[in-house]
This record gives sequence, C-alpha cells and structure tokens, in this order.
Amino acid sequence: MKQSERGFTLLELMLVIGIIAVILAFAIPNFRPALDDARLEQAVQQLEADLMYARQLARTEQTASEVVFSSAGYEIKINNSVIKTQTLASGTQWDPVDPVPSSLSFNSDGSPGANDVAIWLKAADGTRAGVTVYGKTGRVEVVY
Repeated sequence: MKQSERGFTLLELMLVIGIIAVILAFAIPNFRPALDDARLEQAVQQLEADLMYARQLARTEQTASEVVFSSAGYEIKINNSVIKTQTLASGTQWDPVDPVPSSLSFNSDGSPGANDVAIWLKAADGTRAGVTVYGKTGRVEVVY
C-alpha cells in the first residue's frame, strides 16, 4: 500500500492567497480614516502635554516661558533659549479656520499672558481637535 502524502497543493495555496488579496483590497481603504484619527489624537495629546510642560517650566524656573508656533510645529522657549522643538504629526496641520497664535506665554506663576486661547489641529480627512488654555487658571484641556 502507498502511504498518502500530507499537505496542500499549489492550486489550494494560490486560491487561499487570492481570497486573502480580495479581502485586503476591500479592507485597507477603510483603515485610512482610523489612521488619520489616530494621528490627530496623538498630535493633540502631544500639544496638550507640551503646553502643560511649558506652564510647569515657567513655575519651576520662576520666569516666563513661551511656546512659539510655526507652520511645521512649535518650540518651547525659556529666556529665549529653545528647550524643545516639536513638529506636527504626519497628516495633521493647524486648522486654518481658527488660526493658531504666533506664540503663547506663561508667566512665572503659570498663568498664561492672554485670555482663553484655543489651538485647533485638523487631520487630512477634515476632522478637528484642539487644546484650550484657560486664561484665568492656565489649565490646559483637550477639546473635540
């Protein structure tokens, strides 16, 4: 008697690979919005953390700190020395509907040198999220 061979034929493997390819062709475009949202979420959380850092730095050093915004990102400065430079996450930009201020300062007590300030980011798909810095307290909060 012949011993039967175990395994898959080339035809069976090609059929399974073809089915997987068809499924991926439909699934991959649906991941793009989720990826854009994740990038926006990451950018907003990074901005929130950096603004809280700039506020705390001003309180700790007992001198004003400044966050200077540019089209590509922002810098945190204290005594005109750059402490940190951050570029915006890929696929995100400042929202042109609500222009970002050129800079935001925190006094030595941690209060901002301005009224309430909202800074908005926009994803490639148009989704918006932002950070508000409250003028009276200096509290930083993510806004959706």
